[in-house]
Amino acid sequence: MKYPGVRALLIGLAMIIGTLVVLLATDRLFYVVLIIGAISLLKGLFELLVYAFKSKEKKAEHHAHLGLKTVYQSMLLVAMADGKLDQSELVTMADIFQQLTAQNISPEELKAGAEAVGADPDAFIKELKRNASQVELDFKTLAVRAAVHISVCDGALAEAEQARVNDIAGALGFSPVQVEQVYGELLQPQTAEVAPA
Repeated sequence: MKYPGVRALLIGLAMIIGTLVVLLATDRLFYVVLIIGAISLLKGLFELLVYAFKSKEKKAEHHAHLGLKTVYQSMLLVAMADGKLDQSELVTMADIFQQLTAQNISPEELKAGAEAVGADPDAFIKELKRNASQVELDFKTLAVRAAVHISVCDGALAEAEQARVNDIAGALGFSPVQVEQVYGELLQPQTAEVAPA
C-alpha cells in the first residue's frame, strides 16, 4: 500500500470486528485475537503518524529548495536579458545571492545555469509561474529583489533587463507597482545621518 501503517490498521480492524462478530454469534470472546487486533491497530496508527510528520519535513525542505532555485533563476534570467554574461557579473551575482539568502553559490555554478537560461528564457519564466504556488512569499520577494538588484548592479537600467524583471514579478504574482517600490528602495540614495556638532 502507498501509506505505511494502513495494512496494520486494516488487519487490526478486521481482527477486532471478527472477534466481536464471533462474540455475538457464540457468546465467546477470544481475548488473544482481540488483543492482537488492538496491537496491530495501534501499530498502524503509529506508523501512519510517523509517515505524516516525515512528509511535512520533506515538504518543507522541498519548498525551501524550490524557493532558493527561484531566487537563483530570477537572477540568471535578468543577467542573461542582454544575451551575454561576463566574469564580473558572475561574481556580483554570487555576492548578491549570498547577501540575500545566506547561501553560497559559485560563479561556475552560475555560469552553467546561465547557459541553460540563455538557451530558453521563456521556459524558465513558465517554470517560475508553474512553481509559484509552491514557493513561500519570502522567497518570492527575495527573487524579485534579487532580479531588481541584478538589473541595477551595473549602474545602468537596460530596458531588456527591466522587462525581464517585470516578467519574473508577474510570474510570481507581483504587480508592477510592487516592482516599482522595490526599484525605489534600491535606487534611492542612501542618506547618511549627520551627527550633531
